[in-house]
Amino acid sequence: MYYFIFYIFILFSLVCFSNRMHSVSFVLFLCFLFSALRFNVGYDYPVYYLTALGKLDKVFELFPNILIFLSIKTHPQLFFVITSAIIIYFFWKSYILIDGYIKISRLGVVCFVFLPLGFLDSLGVIRQFIAISIFLYAFVINKRNAVLANFWALVSVLFHFSSVIFIPFLWLSFLLKYKFSVYIYVSVLMLALLFGSGLVLFISYHTNFYYDYFSTQLSSNGVKVFAFFVIIFIYFLLNIKLIRSKEFAVEIFNIFFVGLCIYATVLPYGMHVARGAWNLFIFTPFLMGYILYRKNIYEKISFFVLASTLFYSALYFSEKNEIRDFYNDYKFYFFLDDKIRSDIMKSEYEKISE
Repeated sequence: MYYFIFYIFILFSLVCFSNRMHSVSFVLFLCFLFSALRFNVGYDYPVYYLTALGKLDKVFELFPNILIFLSIKTHPQLFFVITSAIIIYFFWKSYILIDGYIKISRLGVVCFVFLPLGFLDSLGVIRQFIAISIFLYAFVINKRNAVLANFWALVSVLFHFSSVIFIPFLWLSFLLKYKFSVYIYVSVLMLALLFGSGLVLFISYHTNFYYDYFSTQLSSNGVKVFAFFVIIFIYFLLNIKLIRSKEFAVEIFNIFFVGLCIYATVLPYGMHVARGAWNLFIFTPFLMGYILYRKNIYEKISFFVLASTLFYSALYFSEKNEIRDFYNDYKFYFFLDDKIRSDIMKSEYEKISE
């Protein structure tokens, strides 16, 4: 029920707000409320909540540890309020700045909310999504202030260490301006898909960097996400002339492409490893919004219908998840009494301790 209400409000904002950025801001504010006030929604929610209660002894990066400490001293839900605010604020701020370079349709925010590796995933992969949103902001402001960009990139690392491998993109951002032929993009992706995992195994063997893991831990649980982003990639290629008309659009496309190649390279090792590329997939909504801004109303409606279908498909597959339904059993924190919350977390603690 809550997701349907959430969906209706988003539809309302798209139809009723004449100002494009007011519509985007309203949707993102809804996302903040939906995220900040949730209870036991998202893959990692129980771990953070129980840690904030002092029942689990988990050590994270510097800033998440500080937030956990504050939550222990005050209220466990504070962790989720603050983390939700950080994620949404930096995405919103980046949206405004990018719109100054390339006009973005309000459907760009729909892309973030409805499509895979967007808002729903931010409910579960909290620390990494904070790092992703801050890195996004760092990349955008790098054109104006490189020192400040590197500062925020460092902050993102202190939320989730995976961001450290993407800092060089700030230093080498001038390379992202180059326009390559479609054949080069397709060829490089095929090479990454066919030989990338072998290269990873070769490097890990000769450096002894997680060789035991890469030589044994094979998985197929990231294939569907990869297939989805390949379809997005094909759509971008079909609009490559439009992308090439704006330098910043070219930069966003190239950084998305690098993310796709990284994902293809580590695809055989499953989602847990491949999700490192998520830092670069966060640019998808902006490039999609840039393209849709220049499309007719029928194409925009078609996209919204498709995005809505994917959103509800994600909820459907979550319900069928063998481990736990991470999304559908949505509850507002303050609508539950202490005993119900305690009983739910007691059950989650027992699962984690098994």
